[in-house]
Amino acid sequence: VLAGNPSADLAYLRRLWSADENLEFQLVVNEGQRDWSGRGQRRLRDINQYDVVVLVNVAHDVLAGDGENRLVSFVKAGGGVLTIGGRASFDGAYAVSGVAEILPWRLSRSDETYQEALCSIVLPPGNRRHPVLRVSDDPLADEIAWQALPPLLAYNRVLGTVPQATVLAVHETERVNGKPMPIMAV
Repeated sequence: VLAGNPSADLAYLRRLWSADENLEFQLVVNEGQRDWSGRGQRRLRDINQYDVVVLVNVAHDVLAGDGENRLVSFVKAGGGVLTIGGRASFDGAYAVSGVAEILPWRLSRSDETYQEALCSIVLPPGNRRHPVLRVSDDPLADEIAWQALPPLLAYNRVLGTVPQATVLAVHETERVNGKPMPIMAV
């Protein structure tokens, strides 16, 4: 896990994953260190020992160069990547990088993608039983759990998804090319 800063999202994920004895993870967090980009790059040198790389609000400059090439190769060879946006994520630098090839998003070249505004999400009907969205073995309980979520406090604006992506959740009101803007995709 590479995290651009300590956050409530990161704290939640850390508690959740620490409670699962089947998961093993390493965490590298930018806490204002001068060599944050170097630490991120060094961690990506050993990327093939992992099954999944998680990026939580990571600025593109942390990945740029060799780290970016390693991440792209890792994913193209079958490794997983989970990205969670934020102030530093999915800006114009991501849009023109090799990382854009492995993301489900079509990204804007703007540096103003982060939107600090409440965002309720909606699950499109056709994908509600996708494995990523399952929180139990009961479809009705899953539906109730997702509907009970409070709104997100912020989101990253995207231009849509790449053709092979599956949209799992969309913004309740924001549109892109006449369609609901995707918030979660694989």
